[in-house]
Amino acid sequence: MRQPLFDQRLWFFNFTPILHGVWPILTIVGHTKWAMGIGDIKIEMFVKNQWEGGALKDVIFVPTLGKRLFSISTTTHKDIFALYTK
Repeated sequence: MRQPLFDQRLWFFNFTPILHGVWPILTIVGHTKWAMGIGDIKIEMFVKNQWEGGALKDVIFVPTLGKRLFSISTTTHKDIFALYTK
């Protein structure tokens, strides 16, 4: 079952709230959504045939966006190799 968007705030640690109306996010269809905070999210990664803990840093929290976005461009600019299958 899909988790409601407002519950995704619970995924964050080291969270810093952002005042409403300060950080606009422009969507591809031209709507403006507002960032509500920024922080880190714990993740698990499969590295060299084993699972390891890690974190996504400086993740922007936009609860009204309705989607989870992951920037491959930002990730690869930080020298992280990502392999996506299927």
